[in-house]
Amino acid sequence: MDSDGTQEARGTHAHPVPRPGGPAEVPAMPPRPPRAPEAPPLPDGSAFLAWLRAPRPDAAPGVWRFG
Repeated sequence: MDSDGTQEARGTHAHPVPRPGGPAEVPAMPPRPPRAPEAPPLPDGSAFLAWLRAPRPDAAPGVWRFG
């Protein structure tokens, strides 16, 4: 214990420097959600047509208003 470590033989220390472990255990698949996700409505265009046909108040040219 009187040396600074420059004259000692390698690998003879009582407590070697700890090395990192192997890779972390990763599950094969992510956990299953509690329920199935909601399916979006089909793009039949009805929402767009309802918006398009909605009455709009008078406005200046180039100004689009809804309701």
